[in-house]
Formats: sequence, structure tokens, C-alpha cells
Amino acid sequence: NGGLLFASAAAASDILFTSAFDSSASGTTTAGTPASGDWIGINVESGGALRMSGFTVRYGGGAAAGLTISDRGGVRLQGAATSTISSALIRDNMQQGIRVTGGTALSMSNTTISNHTAKIAGVAYGLDVVSPSSVAMNSVAFQNNEKDILGEGTVAVTCADANCGTPTS
Repeated sequence: NGGLLFASAAAASDILFTSAFDSSASGTTTAGTPASGDWIGINVESGGALRMSGFTVRYGGGAAAGLTISDRGGVRLQGAATSTISSALIRDNMQQGIRVTGGTALSMSNTTISNHTAKIAGVAYGLDVVSPSSVAMNSVAFQNNEKDILGEGTVAVTCADANCGTPTS
């Protein structure tokens, strides 16, 4: 029950999680053009934790058994232990960039969340936080998302600087 996904690098370009169709990633790829939803994304569930720096997640948010449309995204933290994301780029994922739910506490710094406009239904968000979860941000930039932040229910979203998106409830 639970596990730790850990990666430590300096820049967002150091580690890449992407579509098999993404030829810009260098290496063996499948013929085709990458698109939002090509793969499931990073999912950390009950008891697990994410502690990662220096990475990019793009073209995630694909369908998987047990995931609803609102559960799709590049990174999904569901009932995870306290987690951290730093020096990251989360972009071009289906439905939302990051979804935090089930009481997860996420600390995020030096991160850009961008280009979340592709969706199955409803609105695409850069960050979706569901009660009773919390997100603390420092130097997080939101760019070109349909909407930046969705807070569902009673959530705590804090920002240590002026560039932390526009909340929607």
C-alpha cells in the first residue's frame, strides 16, 4: 500500500514523460503526431507519494479503467501522502494539468503549467484541487490554459508570489 515516485534533476528538460508519438523526445517513437491524451499520465494513489524535481509531463490524460473524465490529467494525486513538485513543466495534457484530490497536500515550486485546453467535456484546467486537498505554490506560472485553477469544495490553495494563476470555483 503506497510507494514513492522520486526523481531529482535540476531543469524541467532533464526528465521527460511524454507520448510514444513525440519524436522531439529523441529515441524510438511510434509514427504519428503527439496529442493530449496519448497516455494515462502519472497517477499516484492512496498511500503513495510523489517527490519530483526537474521533469516535464506532456500529452497525458488518456483513458484508463476506473478513471472518470474529471480524473484525467498529466499528474493525478489521489489520496497521496504529502507530495512535492519543483522545477517542472506540465503542458498539453487532456482535461487538466494536475489534479489533487482525496486529502493530498501538494507543495509546488518553480513550475510552469501551460496549454491545457484539450478536453472531453466541461472545462480544461491547469490545476484542479478537490476538497479536502491543499496546494501551496511558490513561483508557479500558468500560461495559455482554458482556466488556470479550479477549487472544488473547501480547499486550501496558497501562493507565495504574484504569478499563481486565476482561481475559479
